[in-house]
Amino acid sequence: MEAMQPAVASAVDHDDVVAVLATAFEQDPVFAALMPDAGSRPTRLRRFFAVGAGPWALDQGFSWILRDSVEPLGAAVVLASARRHNRAENHPTTVARYLHAFGRHTLKARRFLEVMERSHPVEEHLYLPFIGAAQPGRGAGSRLLSAMARAADDAGLPLYLEATTETSAHLYRRHGFVDTGTIVAPDMPPMYAMWREPSTS
Repeated sequence: MEAMQPAVASAVDHDDVVAVLATAFEQDPVFAALMPDAGSRPTRLRRFFAVGAGPWALDQGFSWILRDSVEPLGAAVVLASARRHNRAENHPTTVARYLHAFGRHTLKARRFLEVMERSHPVEEHLYLPFIGAAQPGRGAGSRLLSAMARAADDAGLPLYLEATTETSAHLYRRHGFVDTGTIVAPDMPPMYAMWREPSTS
């Protein structure tokens, strides 16, 4: 994969982005708490990312995809802070899709998102809600982080994310992120808020 470089993703990459993220988050502790049935989790994750990483997000021009030839290996959804909410999030169709993804845990998911929202910074920034690799250990995450960090530096904008594990937080620290706090919600694993100032060098 040495010659492979991330490319800016758009709506045409939607299916590949959904496939990568659904695979990457199958063992994630946050999604495991919100989708506790391991057997149905892969299908539920695809349903969730079909909306959460939909064209509304990818067409902002900040998201990334990494391919090895034509195979998608990694993806990252990056949103402008002023546009980080889906304008159609309260549309009945969107609500139904989230219900289909979370099932009887939908209310728990909504309450969790409310806790996350209270911790979200108010300064203008680029928000990284999702980054994942279809095949961990091949360097996809580092390549994606390097690409988005360069883009954020060029735009003069900080980056913000919530790490779901200490392992992922360690990777983010290697790419210039610093810890800003811990997000704790009832019956959920902790998340680690992290911030990266743009480099001026």
